[in-house]
Amino acid sequence: MIKRFYQYWTDGREPNWSKLRVLHGWGGVSKEGLYSSICEIIGVDPKSFSEARDFFEQKRNSELFGMCCYELMQYRVPQIYDAILMDEAQDFDKYFFQLCHKILKPPKRLIWAYDELQSLEDISIPTAIDIFGVDKNDVPLVDLDGVYQGGIEKDFVLHRSYRNPKIILMTAHIFGMGLMRKGGPVQFIPNAGAWEDIGYKIVDGNLTIGTTVKITRPDESSPNVIERFVPPQDLVKLASFKNEEEQLDWIAEQIESDIKKDNLLPEDILEPIGFVA
Repeated sequence: MIKRFYQYWTDGREPNWSKLRVLHGWGGVSKEGLYSSICEIIGVDPKSFSEARDFFEQKRNSELFGMCCYELMQYRVPQIYDAILMDEAQDFDKYFFQLCHKILKPPKRLIWAYDELQSLEDISIPTAIDIFGVDKNDVPLVDLDGVYQGGIEKDFVLHRSYRNPKIILMTAHIFGMGLMRKGGPVQFIPNAGAWEDIGYKIVDGNLTIGTTVKITRPDESSPNVIERFVPPQDLVKLASFKNEEEQLDWIAEQIESDIKKDNLLPEDILEPIGFVA
């Protein structure tokens, strides 16, 4: 995909792979990672997940990688990269951000793509101050206000989602935040601007505790073409099962049907082992 994208914007030229690396965050025996590669460069043994769990006993599993990065930053790490693009940034601890920032050459070109609604722990986006802190004069170490030279916004919000039909995306958000739960949501976006940032629109009421608010998702925020041809009731189906084995059998049958009847490629469902996304 990197090759295709690069060739599209360069009239068919091949990327210079000697200057480009695609890395896992942590890394392991079979997959090179940014953390593990920095450990190798400075001569430190990288910790695996199980080793980190034993070493940082009081930390949650989601904090372990961050603690490994924090520990690594206590060494003198070199400035290696001209730029780093971090995908799925909501899955990473702030110490991974800081490690990436530390190993960048000036002017510290760190770009991250963040989807707060894909996080299982927190649906709020931490600020640059939350992640990187301030200097001794209380000036943010990383500033996302304003624009770069050429007019590119430092903080750019994507309001549209092309990947999923609107009904599927809204259903996922409803379940993910528990919006229809009798006891109230388990997570919630507390202000109108944040809802608008992710493509929604408040049509009635306001976001005040104890009041009712009506929120919708305009068609222009979800321009996926599937809904033109498939009715919504066929896009989201409800199924119940007696046990986990019955559920897994049903999933396997659906995958088989997707491949054999609907001609979906297996790699569109599950990436081959060894492919780095």
